[in-house]
Amino acid sequence: MLNCSATGCLAPLPGDWLARTADGLVALHAGFVCPPPLVVEDYGDEAWREAVPALHTSPDGRYAAVVNDYGNLAVVVDLASGEVVLSLDRDHVHTATTTPFPIAFLPGDRVVAATHVNRLDVVDLTTGAVLTERETDFSLYHGRLTVSPCGRWFLDDRWVWHPFGLPSVVDVDHWLRTGGDPDGVALSDRDGVWDQPAAWVSSEVVAIQRIGTRYEEMIDGVELYAVPDGPPLKPVEGPSGRMWAHRGLLYVSATAGLEVWDPERGARVGLVEGFRPIAHREGTFAELRDGQLYSFSVD
Repeated sequence: MLNCSATGCLAPLPGDWLARTADGLVALHAGFVCPPPLVVEDYGDEAWREAVPALHTSPDGRYAAVVNDYGNLAVVVDLASGEVVLSLDRDHVHTATTTPFPIAFLPGDRVVAATHVNRLDVVDLTTGAVLTERETDFSLYHGRLTVSPCGRWFLDDRWVWHPFGLPSVVDVDHWLRTGGDPDGVALSDRDGVWDQPAAWVSSEVVAIQRIGTRYEEMIDGVELYAVPDGPPLKPVEGPSGRMWAHRGLLYVSATAGLEVWDPERGARVGLVEGFRPIAHREGTFAELRDGQLYSFSVD
């Protein structure tokens, strides 16, 4: 039985799952416990919403990011040693409380993450070197980062005043090679809307939830975009909820259960009733319910 009720406190490891619990970071099958880094935030009335505990892991299972979505703070932990190898602070309460903490692991022991209120950097976790040192006056606010399967791109679900959502794709290699800020390619201009579930259908196509450009007129569904700067593809009406992609299909943790959507057919093709996963690993989905792990494999 795990003492873990937060919806974002489970993340994949190779052949296992890592949970963020009151006792620490626990690999559910291997059974090890890493004492939890203290990441606590309470800004009272100053915050627009409460921070939410969340957890991310690198694909090889070496690192975990213990973060506060809609908060300022995050740390990256080397799971082999339990050492904190990177500490992060967005350092701005109001804007931090509008997005999940921007962080994602890249190939080659690197992480891209928010290092200040308007700033992303790529950091080499083996040396601590910041690979994107620069002067910056970027005026955009970064949001959830989602890396493509090939690791070349990441989607930044960012926003800018007044506010507009500007989900943008950044080419990591181009950014590192040319320097400057991660401008990327804006896929859409969404009046008053950001922080929407997203998933990479492939390394060339990314899906972002909600259809439309104005909050009052949007409907449930996903917009599909060819990367890096191709035209929008035909949207799919219906999907709404936490979302992943696997083998060209979209999997959505919805009210009815785990829905399966085929973007090419534009239709729901499957449903696992009552199962609402919070994490995914290579076709296996997992849910923590009442301190117990439940999983379902689609392969």
